[in-house]
Amino acid sequence: MVSAAVQGLACLLVPTSMVGAAYMMVEELEAFPATGALVGLLSYMVTYLSVSVFDITVSALFVCTMRDMQQHGGVYATEELRAAMGLETSPGVYDEDCSRQVELGAVRSSARG
Repeated sequence: MVSAAVQGLACLLVPTSMVGAAYMMVEELEAFPATGALVGLLSYMVTYLSVSVFDITVSALFVCTMRDMQQHGGVYATEELRAAMGLETSPGVYDEDCSRQVELGAVRSSARG
């Protein structure tokens, strides 16, 4: 809901300001309606696509962080990211000496031999 509000606000403000800037730059007012419509349409499309990419990036970051917390205890998330998301500041699944990783390596090597 918040991203839809931000996208709607951005898609309203950016094209409006671009049409206003185009109005200031057009010397012949007879050419402004076509110029303003073209500038407004293009700036709306660029703004919509940019905000959509940003929204997808934030969503993917959130999903990847949650999957990391569920499957690996957050060992791949940085301290800043864990703090920003209100999660524990230290990984919870792996020990300090990474003993689970050593056990996994030992299991793989014993399965090969």
